[in-house]
Amino acid sequence: MDTDVELLLGSYQQNQNTSICAWNYNTGNVEHVYKSGGTALPKTLCVISSDYLLTAEQDKPLLHIWPVNSQEQVKNIRFVLPDVVSSIDIDSYNNYIAAGIGLKLYVWHLNSGRLINILQKHYQPITCVKFSSDSSYVLAGGQDGMLVAYKLENVVSYTNSYVSQKNVGECEALYTKMDHSAQITHIHIGTFGRKSKFATTSYDCTCRIYMLQNGTLLLNLILNEPLTYVLMDTTCWIIYIGTKKGSIQRVNLRNPPRSVEYYVDQKYQDIFSSHQKSITCMDLNQTNEVLASGSEDGFVILWDIATKNILRKIERSGAITNLKFVLKYLNFNTQSLKSNIILQPLQKNVDTNMRNFVVYASPNQVVFDDEVEKVSQESVPSETLENAQTQINDLKIINKQLYDAFIKMAKKYNS
Repeated sequence: MDTDVELLLGSYQQNQNTSICAWNYNTGNVEHVYKSGGTALPKTLCVISSDYLLTAEQDKPLLHIWPVNSQEQVKNIRFVLPDVVSSIDIDSYNNYIAAGIGLKLYVWHLNSGRLINILQKHYQPITCVKFSSDSSYVLAGGQDGMLVAYKLENVVSYTNSYVSQKNVGECEALYTKMDHSAQITHIHIGTFGRKSKFATTSYDCTCRIYMLQNGTLLLNLILNEPLTYVLMDTTCWIIYIGTKKGSIQRVNLRNPPRSVEYYVDQKYQDIFSSHQKSITCMDLNQTNEVLASGSEDGFVILWDIATKNILRKIERSGAITNLKFVLKYLNFNTQSLKSNIILQPLQKNVDTNMRNFVVYASPNQVVFDDEVEKVSQESVPSETLENAQTQINDLKIINKQLYDAFIKMAKKYNS
């Protein structure tokens, strides 16, 4: 393991002062701490580009954001949510943030803080939210066992987003699954964009694997205990399933069963076993050689994938809530962070007046800017303004035709 390449980020309960630790996972030493954010909720630790860390605080409707090079939070901006969240994710291009709050899925534009849409399909509170690796889809699972998949383009589009407050949430789901009979505890999406597989776990003792693009069920793994967490390796051939009793079951999909339903044998020995309580979080390092697991027993365990040997145990004073391997960015040790990310307070209501705006791009980001320089109509002849408006309307029509043609070609050749 190269200690100069990656860090392991983690959070745990019963520590009000330090919210996130960054460990050198080879030595177990703490290299960075991030303070004063309270206890970080499970499934809320996110990395924004290589610049910021984000978590949601337990029992409070607050987000906390730290520059990666500072133990103190971003100053002069307060990130207040409509209510306490259950899960948060940020898309891979750092444009959008999705959060499960009660029965609703909230989607904000990260740079402007604008609330883009509020979606409600669940009958019981949302438990987990995930973007696909290419930011094409966003998935939400709930206590009702329902899985809802949306195309992100539909969620943020003008026709679906900028509507009156009473009509928010009208975006049609790409598909809805009611396969689980109990709460969905976690969702993991593969790394191949829209061609990926994704997996869900539930307290109904099943781990289900689907095709992301159309929701086709590929495999239903049935175990003999409630499942709490699921993780796939980079190739999406190996699945790690965390259980309520503290074991981690590894399943190799290169030896597929002959039927869609597969009962994992109780005597099946490909198990990582050391935790004494429920598995709460897991992650793999960049090379898929080291598995990090966290549990309610207060231990972070680092496993060697090839041998299943324990490389290191890190003990904390409370249940582990989040784990994430990150590259050891230069920003971790810089004195002055120069970020292209723009942060604004998150709005609580959908902005129905956002009808005229300019879109420009910073690196890999979309930025909405309402503060467009206004040209005095007195200094421009009315005939010139009319001609300009006519050209704009023509361009809109041409762009729409190009878009329709592209979609038609994409559907034809992808089928």
